Amino acid sequence: MTDKLEIFRKPTARQITKGKNGIEAVDNLVDALLKLDPETEYLIIDRDLIPERFFYENPETYNRLLTETDPRVIAKLRKERLARTEASRKFMKHGPEIHYPRFSSVDEIVLNTIKKRWTPMDWRGDRFDTASPGFYAAWSYAPIVGTNDKRKRKVPLVEVAKGAKLFDYASRFAPIIVTPYADSERDLELEGGSAIVEVPSRTPKARKYKFEISGFPVADNQMKVVIANSLISNHACSDMLYRIRKTYVNDKESSKVFNWDAHDIAGWYAILYHYLSPKGKRNKIPLENSQIPLPSQLFADIYDRLRYNAVIRTFEREGQKRKSLYPLDNAEMEITMHGAVQKLGHDATLVSKARRDGKLADYQWRNMPAKLG
Repeated sequence: MTDKLEIFRKPTARQITKGKNGIEAVDNLVDALLKLDPETEYLIIDRDLIPERFFYENPETYNRLLTETDPRVIAKLRKERLARTEASRKFMKHGPEIHYPRFSSVDEIVLNTIKKRWTPMDWRGDRFDTASPGFYAAWSYAPIVGTNDKRKRKVPLVEVAKGAKLFDYASRFAPIIVTPYADSERDLELEGGSAIVEVPSRTPKARKYKFEISGFPVADNQMKVVIANSLISNHACSDMLYRIRKTYVNDKESSKVFNWDAHDIAGWYAILYHYLSPKGKRNKIPLENSQIPLPSQLFADIYDRLRYNAVIRTFEREGQKRKSLYPLDNAEMEITMHGAVQKLGHDATLVSKARRDGKLADYQWRNMPAKLG
């Protein structure tokens, strides 16, 4: 089976629950998720995962609810509560992030990195493993020098999982084409490399996306840890733009943030593999300094279980009389996946190790057929 629709489509609540036994999630979602039998069981989450404050457009309304005692006023204020879909979009855009240290200068980042002998992956692991318990919407980093594009780069973990799955699909059936280039050796050393990638769409019969990924270190010098913070793509996925603009048309933040999505991430993984190959002179510099996590097989399994074995009992629409079961949306999956990283550790979830996980291109995914031949 190589049908894209079967591989990438999101199942309905009915498809998730049909023929399986429902297990109520009581306390720790990650434990419950990992304990269930994916062939015979599904998880029921009987509470909202998105923090309540994101259900209100106006923070003052939410803050007033925390102290209000008059039932009539409370009822009036609750009428301003957003629908679940709107709250999810708001969380993904405005929710807290775990972020790479915001160094103020080249000297600061170089000196700190040399002193600790750390790569960007080490910094990322430290940030995830020492983060306060809570609800997070993304991993983020920002450029220091070497680019005119100073936008913050956000990397949702759910897009990391989707990107890894798309990369695996491409590795099996529709190889991602990578064409690296640079104007000069000096550009590589001071500004990093660039590459054009052609990534398959997840929509049946749709053409490949062709775009540029730039700002990644290639040369082994002190600037590599600086250049790593400039990594960006010029791919503008309509799905990501839709998520931003649907509810927040007048919000200025969208122009100051670049959101990595599955296509960008799959393209980036293809670039890493290109440089690790003989054609790329087995160059490990892009991989060692990657700001985009390479997930473990365990992380892929958690994503698959959230997608195919979990539902949430909640209100979807305004005025809905009873709670119903729904598949988890991006925000709910993001929150749970961050919870998994917090519980299991950065190394176990957001680091791909060949001895433990096998090759990223050969991961096991639900509904993903094995390589032909």
